[in-house]
Amino acid sequence: MATVAHWIGYRGRPVEPTDNGRVHILDGHAERAGRLTDIGNARAFSSLVLRDRRVRRAELLYGTAAGRSRIVVVVINRPAIVGWVGEVWTAYLTARTQEGEQLWR
Repeated sequence: MATVAHWIGYRGRPVEPTDNGRVHILDGHAERAGRLTDIGNARAFSSLVLRDRRVRRAELLYGTAAGRSRIVVVVINRPAIVGWVGEVWTAYLTARTQEGEQLWR
């Protein structure tokens, strides 16, 4: 699992997009292919962050609206030597907001 970039999340924690996440995005969400900058911007300029209803350590970062769709970056938080680190699990476009505990707005 190689890290392809280093970002700082809304809580000041490191967020690392990895090869595994990139492969998942390319396989399942081709509209995001080659758009690592968009994913980074959604992470940096999130308009809403929700906790995923099914995966407690997963956060859904909603980027700014682009037409009727918004980019959602799913970050899984895991313990690391330096504290908690977020790993970009996937990213996709959506027109709706999932229900979940609001962590930040």
